[in-house]
Amino acid sequence: MGFLDGVAERLKEINEGRIEGKVDRLTNDIKSIESRFRSDAKKFGIDIGKKAMGDYYGALGIKYTDDQKAIREAYVKMIKKYHPDISEESAAKEKSEEINEAYGVLKDRAKKLDYDTAFSKGANKLGPDTTKYMSEMLFNKYIEIREKEFDEFSKRVSIPQQRDAIKAAIEDVADWQKRFNKSVSMLFGTLLDEIKAIRRLDLASKSLMKRKEFARYYDRLSQNARTISMLLQSADEIEKGIKAVVSNIKSRIGADEAKVVRKLRDAV
Repeated sequence: MGFLDGVAERLKEINEGRIEGKVDRLTNDIKSIESRFRSDAKKFGIDIGKKAMGDYYGALGIKYTDDQKAIREAYVKMIKKYHPDISEESAAKEKSEEINEAYGVLKDRAKKLDYDTAFSKGANKLGPDTTKYMSEMLFNKYIEIREKEFDEFSKRVSIPQQRDAIKAAIEDVADWQKRFNKSVSMLFGTLLDEIKAIRRLDLASKSLMKRKEFARYYDRLSQNARTISMLLQSADEIEKGIKAVVSNIKSRIGADEAKVVRKLRDAV
């Protein structure tokens, strides 16, 4: 091999290492956010399902509308590709287990119907108990912050001072919406940040899958895409639930706080 050929080969290896490194980083980032998202969601009694509805179809590379013949053909094709005794893929065993699990459900008409019915109703939706629990947590967090601020307010106005200083103290404690936003951020901020991160990873995953130089990593990227799909489905439902809880508690608090604010201002 000539000098220039050697340089070209080395550059090719460097470029391949860079491409693989990007796939590795994306995979690790997805695993990390999945772990944190599951953990933080569980604090609110939300169990993120291991499988996303529709993931079985993705595992076999088929569409929701495909018939039993197409399901069988897809299974045979995929299991040949990922059988641990044949495949050179590092995750062949896990992949073959996923394929067998998917086929075990989709080949059985009754199980497939149950699966499709559950999918049509939506996965990981927040039930009334979860919503109630989250509402109570937000209300209690708000009261906790409110009590601390009013304690500080009492200390400030107990000291002899100018009327303007007292008015300033009242305006500080009167801003209940700022206090409410703080309670929302403290309670749900981490979860909402993780939802944003999941959406960013979804865009990154889709971007890599479109690029030709990443074609040889398509299987790994497809697995990442299925994980992200599951997380997004849960993230959307959780975000909707949080918005509903925030709106409900804000309305519940607002009317009472407005009365308190009026009394404080009238007292000056």
